[in-house]
Amino acid sequence: MSPRMGNDPQTISSAESGWVARVTASRDAMRRAGSDALMSARAYEEMVEEQLVEDEAEASRSYP
Repeated sequence: MSPRMGNDPQTISSAESGWVARVTASRDAMRRAGSDALMSARAYEEMVEEQLVEDEAEASRSYP
């Protein structure tokens, strides 16, 4: 099974190969990843900061 492009979301496994165009995760899932030590505290803080910047930029673009 190979990853597909476009607006057709799908779940992929670690056995997949190829390019991933976009990955989304809920903030709760990312918090759990941090609390379960799946990522370092520093990496988590950097991820949160990047998400905030992205959210603010998206809000600015959508504001009339």
